[in-house]
Amino acid sequence: MFGATSGMGYFVQYYSDFARFDLVMVGFIFMAIILVGIMYLFDKFKARILRWTINN
Repeated sequence: MFGATSGMGYFVQYYSDFARFDLVMVGFIFMAIILVGIMYLFDKFKARILRWTINN
């Protein structure tokens, strides 16, 4: 995130410089939601591609 010139990392860094911690938290929550969604999609993809493996 540090040194970013665009994107969510820039958003978080920019507003943290101005002590707008409400917007910083919005940025972190947004990134967490995106991360959970990507992890969910990868789990579905893995389950479909690797059907023959043993699930513990």
